[in-house]
Amino acid sequence: MRKIISVAVTPILLLSLLSGVASAATPKAGGACTKAGTTSTSNGVKYTCIKSGKKLVWDKGVKVVTPTKAVPATPTPEVVYYIAKDQSTIQSLTSKEACSYPAKASFEIQALVDGKWLPVKFIESGYKASGMCTDPALGLRNSMAYAKFYMDPGTTYRWIYSGEINFNPRDSKGRGISENFTITVPLPPAPVPVTLPVAQTGSITFANAVTNFAQIPQVAWQNVQDAIASNPNVEVPTTIHIGPNTEASLSAITNGLNRINKLFAGFKHVSKYYGIVYNGKDLQWAQNDAVTLFQAIGLKGGFAQIDVIKNQSSAGCEMNGQTASECGGGMAWDLRTNKSDAGGSYYGVQSGGYWTDALKGVGPMTQVTHEAMHNYQIIQFSHTELKENQNTSADAMHEATPWWFSEGQANAIGIPTFIEKYSDYLGAPRQANIVRNPGPNAKVPTTVKDFKSFLMDSQKASPENVNYPLAYSIGYAAVETLIAIGGPRATLALYALASNGQTWETAFKNVYGISWDEGATVLSQVLAAEYAANPMEK
Repeated sequence: MRKIISVAVTPILLLSLLSGVASAATPKAGGACTKAGTTSTSNGVKYTCIKSGKKLVWDKGVKVVTPTKAVPATPTPEVVYYIAKDQSTIQSLTSKEACSYPAKASFEIQALVDGKWLPVKFIESGYKASGMCTDPALGLRNSMAYAKFYMDPGTTYRWIYSGEINFNPRDSKGRGISENFTITVPLPPAPVPVTLPVAQTGSITFANAVTNFAQIPQVAWQNVQDAIASNPNVEVPTTIHIGPNTEASLSAITNGLNRINKLFAGFKHVSKYYGIVYNGKDLQWAQNDAVTLFQAIGLKGGFAQIDVIKNQSSAGCEMNGQTASECGGGMAWDLRTNKSDAGGSYYGVQSGGYWTDALKGVGPMTQVTHEAMHNYQIIQFSHTELKENQNTSADAMHEATPWWFSEGQANAIGIPTFIEKYSDYLGAPRQANIVRNPGPNAKVPTTVKDFKSFLMDSQKASPENVNYPLAYSIGYAAVETLIAIGGPRATLALYALASNGQTWETAFKNVYGISWDEGATVLSQVLAAEYAANPMEK
């Protein structure tokens, strides 16, 4: 009996034990548990055994949050920027090649350092509407990028354009990449080989110029001759080409150029000088000759472009369609965009034998030294950094001086330099220019107040200025007075000082020892007296 009872009890006890294990293994809220305080986890929920009344049951459980293993973030590569050594000189540049829609375009500038292109940090950047982007086909792409930043002279850089731009080709990322440019290495300042301020010891001074105005032409002419005679020769390699149908004296041309080079000994000169001399029949020859010449000396772009050659060479010609009936004007070259410090001029020759030795004193041939004077004005600015909206040294030169000064000086220096006899000078060469008819649109001054307003006017040196023809006459008379007072070289010192950073007012005070306002007052009184005695042609 004992054995049978023993066997019967064993299954019941085993079932009880199995039930306890299952309960502990798969807990659920409200399910029975065996010991208060024990815990068990199932399906992400942790249950705790609690006493509820007289029973032990699992609570509602708490969801177990399994911490995820942190994945280290991939570090963002640090951008290495270009850093200029000079942190004081700000470069201010405007793009000239990618018309952009500012709202949908972007750009950067990169500097080349040890064979790597590094991005440049900007002080200021943005877009400005540009006259180079006015083609209706461009739509809203009407602006050029600009930026201000630090960059050392001699550094190579490039523009990178993105977005809605008028630029081709593009790289694999859709970006437009400019050609390489280089920040200009500053050249030495223009020399000023004149003792300043100039002495007021001659026969014409600011104090007596008004009462002695009738003596000014002769004193000015003589001052030019004396300066040429007292200076050493200056060797400027010179090449003159004369058209096959053009009557012009090579010896007279080279003599005039040698005299103006001697006049400005010690100042900055062009490294070489070229002249293309032609009449109306030879206009096409002149254009072909210019193409050949520019190719031979390695010039590309700028003045060497065929459309520029055609426009510049025909500017002084009377045209009947594509044919020149007469040529009589000149045009000085500005080769800065070709990165050249050479100079030269187109010389149009009118019919009548005026460029022969027999008639060289009549006046038209003084164009030789008139245009050479423009080359002297331009080359003084070859070392300067161009400002915004300046593309050539001539742009910088014109902005540094009153609008009438460049043509006035070209006549007041060019004519007496070429004309070696005062009797010739006082005749047609001076007279024809001083009183030349300025045309119907110019406003000719008549009173001292009018003349001072003329001298102080801030108009541009451009044919768009209706008074521009007066630069050749009234401007001539004004500069002639300055030559009579301080000599011809002082007038170029004004340009040299301006190219070295001085304002016109400061340069004038340094050269003549009086303020520009005081000087303009005297000049306006002289001009009023001159034109009262010698009226302008109408």
